[in-house]
Amino acid sequence: PVAEILMKLGAKLEKGTSSRELDGHSRQFDRTDADRDGKHTRKEYVDGGRYLTPRARSGIFRAADGNGDGVVTKAEYILNRIITDEAKRIVQRMDDDRDGRVERAEFLKHSTKLLSGKTLAGEVFSALDRNADDVILVPEYLRVWGKWARAGTSSAEKRIAAIRAEPGDTKGKRTDPRHERPGGFGP
Repeated sequence: PVAEILMKLGAKLEKGTSSRELDGHSRQFDRTDADRDGKHTRKEYVDGGRYLTPRARSGIFRAADGNGDGVVTKAEYILNRIITDEAKRIVQRMDDDRDGRVERAEFLKHSTKLLSGKTLAGEVFSALDRNADDVILVPEYLRVWGKWARAGTSSAEKRIAAIRAEPGDTKGKRTDPRHERPGGFGP
């Protein structure tokens, strides 16, 4: 299963996310939810957004809209951030020459042992390399990684609620006040 491949590469998905990260993603969602209705519409997020380009915002919106209903809920937004941030950390660590591109040789060097062989590592690279140019760039591999991370799983709402309900979770409260800035602006 594709989720198993991601785990072998080091993905923890939402299970590796701290309460602090969840809170940060939640606050970011709230800052971009102009009408404060708890969801992003295409008009609100893509057309009315102020960061990146409209094309980039459109790609993010499509990726985050896990159920394809044309609306991105807070949970969908948070799950998308978890998936994409982790994917970038994992894949970009394979970029040995730090040129922003992960070539086939770099990927195979780092993933062959993790995926128990060069054949599977090559197949995974080929799946991530959507345009078959032997190089994977962030937007290209995130499309596939995101689909794999969502395949055969619960809804974003259920996945995020499950993490929030885990024992030891602080239910959105900061656990270490030493990292607070004066005035409560956070780390």
